[in-house]
Amino acid sequence: MSLRPLVCLVDPHDNGHHPMYAGVYADALTALGADVGLIAPEALVEAMPATARGAAMVVSWDPAPILRDRALSAEAKACRLWESLGAVLDRGRAVWGRYPDCIVQLFIDSFVTELLPRAVIEENLGCPFAGLWFKPPRPLGWGGRDLAKRIVRWGRRYQTLRSPLWAAILLLDTVGSSHLSCHGRPQVIGVPEFSVTTLPVVEPPLVTEIRRRAAGRRICALVGSLEGRKGVRAFLRSAVVAPADEWFFVMAGKAAWDTFDEESRAALRRLTMEPHSRVLLADRWLDDETLNAVVAASGLLHACYERWPYSSNMLCKSAAFHVPALVADEGYLGRMVRDFGLGMTVPSGEHMPARFVTGFAVEVASYAARHAFREGCDRYLAANRPEALVNALRSVLAVTLGSRISAAEAR
Repeated sequence: MSLRPLVCLVDPHDNGHHPMYAGVYADALTALGADVGLIAPEALVEAMPATARGAAMVVSWDPAPILRDRALSAEAKACRLWESLGAVLDRGRAVWGRYPDCIVQLFIDSFVTELLPRAVIEENLGCPFAGLWFKPPRPLGWGGRDLAKRIVRWGRRYQTLRSPLWAAILLLDTVGSSHLSCHGRPQVIGVPEFSVTTLPVVEPPLVTEIRRRAAGRRICALVGSLEGRKGVRAFLRSAVVAPADEWFFVMAGKAAWDTFDEESRAALRRLTMEPHSRVLLADRWLDDETLNAVVAASGLLHACYERWPYSSNMLCKSAAFHVPALVADEGYLGRMVRDFGLGMTVPSGEHMPARFVTGFAVEVASYAARHAFREGCDRYLAANRPEALVNALRSVLAVTLGSRISAAEAR
């Protein structure tokens, strides 16, 4: 029997950033001397980097029917996920030869709701766990609505945080997170944000087409999954008012059309019409290297998301390719852009179009050429490199496994 601790990664999703995160977390845990189990959909496993996939002991899991069931309330859906996970963990004993020593949930957002009883966790899980929370709940204010919620739900909100099994909350941004921990439990641990930043050996046809259509103009790009919350409306309004001889706009990634308002749909139809289109839309899933090549070819990366206080790995791409980012002041994005000098901020998306006046393209190009900008990009990447995850997870495993992780890492 292995003396190395068994740490099981769990992710119910298979698209977007999920395979990349699973791969980096698996590599970090291996570097810490742990055996790595993985419970995830087959599509996630197939999309993981080959080295990380080969190092993990995989148990396939298909929670998609639960996640897609619109008849279930949020609490019922989370409850079903825990029950399903508990059954898969029992099945995993045959693969691993033992039960995990601890679990690292890579998307705890799907498993935790405001009113979920803590007993649901404790009845289905037999070891401590840490959870990566992408959108942790914001603290309640003292306005009428929040005050009513405090009174009506007193003692019932986020009971799961009081479970002794929840050892650590992993946050990409720990600012303003003290309300999540009571007397130091669960422990709040900051983890780095990161993204794949490799470029293709040969320029992809999409990038060649973008350069041709831009014809020397500065490119403002919105990449990744295209959702309304990512400031599509402000992006398209900017495309309308920007000087046509200075700017060309690109939207590259799969569009979630149900998140667009009618104004945005109509504007996009007009702006993508030939022969004088102001916007190029590539509505499809892009592999990481092609998406990165689009960013690298751009002069400005749009990350001016609407009412989004959380993190985004778009800043990793912005910094990696020395492309200034344009973001709203709010939350993580605004704070990182200001602290590291990664680009420009506006009070909100409503103020974005006003930046695209004559001469803004020259201003952005001048900003991108500054030594201070490039130095800020390097500092941001140093703080958020995948290798930094090893130190963060060392703290997690110290909480859950104590001295066992030190002994395993020493071996």
